[in-house]
Amino acid sequence: MKSKKILSIIIAVVMAASVFAALPATASARQALEYKTGKKSYSENGVTYVKLTVKLPKLTAKTKAAKKINTYFTKLKNKYKKEAKRLVSSAKSDYKDNPEYFNSYSITLKAKLMYNKNGVYSFKIVNGTYTGGAHPNSFVKGVNFSSKTGGKLSVSKLTKYSPSALKSKIIKATCKKIDKNPKLFYNDAKTTVRNTKLNSFNCILKGDYLYVVYQTYELAPYAAGPIKVKIKL
Repeated sequence: MKSKKILSIIIAVVMAASVFAALPATASARQALEYKTGKKSYSENGVTYVKLTVKLPKLTAKTKAAKKINTYFTKLKNKYKKEAKRLVSSAKSDYKDNPEYFNSYSITLKAKLMYNKNGVYSFKIVNGTYTGGAHPNSFVKGVNFSSKTGGKLSVSKLTKYSPSALKSKIIKATCKKIDKNPKLFYNDAKTTVRNTKLNSFNCILKGDYLYVVYQTYELAPYAAGPIKVKIKL
């Protein structure tokens, strides 16, 4: 009986270890990351001229790499704070000209961790600016860091492909997308892609793919929105 109890305990321990081993790697990634949200309004005499909304990640690990990446986002936040302050004078001028139709200017800055594998942190940064007019302007940017050093990684360092092979894959995938609906794109869209240097492409890692994101107006008019293609890692 005693030996059976010991065997049962051993089996239970092994099963528990198997369960923990099967937990997704993203669980630890989530624990090592938190998001900081902040809002600020620039107002005078009851009128809000500019609104700033920020949601940025912060790595909680006590490493030099984490500190370096966090510093990047702190500087980015401060940059957009300055931009919000700079827009106040323009907003005041608009309000003075058309107080009845004035809408507050706004700036949003948000970043999200999309990939944390193979020594790479890949973040998607979205910023939007509204300064009157028919619609806001929005931009999507990928920024990639080494999880070992905290340094930025160029596009050529993000996949197993050689620089020339990766550039060829990006051109092929983008041209294929253009060919599906050529009327949606500018006439010189393919030329723009071919003339873009590899490390100038805007790339984000997610899952098993490298996503290349072209900004609004880069390859097509505003109505098309950002253009996205993906490359298998």
